[in-house]
Amino acid sequence: MPKHITAAEKASYTEAKQRREDIETEVVEGRRDYTQKRFSNEEILAIIPGTGGIIATIAARLGVGWETAKRYTQNIEVVRIAYEAECETVSDRAESVVIASINKGHVGNAKWWLSRKRRDKFSTKQEVVYSGDIDLRRLSDAELEAIIQTEGES
Repeated sequence: MPKHITAAEKASYTEAKQRREDIETEVVEGRRDYTQKRFSNEEILAIIPGTGGIIATIAARLGVGWETAKRYTQNIEVVRIAYEAECETVSDRAESVVIASINKGHVGNAKWWLSRKRRDKFSTKQEVVYSGDIDLRRLSDAELEAIIQTEGES
C-alpha cells in the first residue's frame, strides 16, 4: 500500500528536485567551476533524493569525482544521514516489490524470502559457527572432518 505523502513532504521533494536540476544545468552549461568550489550542505542534500545511493550519480550531479562524492557521503554527518536514508529507501522499495510478488502467489520469491528471513526453519544451507583460534582455511579436508566428528560426539 503506498504511503500517503504530506503536502510538506511533496513541497520539500519538489524543491530538492528543482535545486538538483538547477545544479545539473549549471554543470552542463559550464557555469560552475568545481576546482575551487565548496558545496554547502544544502546543495549536497538537494541532489541525493532519487540517486538510489549510487555514488557515481551523486558525483555526476555535483560535477565532481567519485572519490569526492564518496567523501561527502562519509564525512559530513547530515549528508551521511541523508545518504543512508536514500539507500534504505531503495532497499524498502525492493522489499516491497518482493512482498507484492509473494502476495500475487509467486512461489519462487516466497521460497527465497523464507530462506533469508526465516533461516532457522527454511534455510537449505547449514551454517557452521566456530569460535576457536584455529584458522579453518589452513586445514585439510581430513582435519576438518575430524573436527566435525569430534564436535558431533560431544
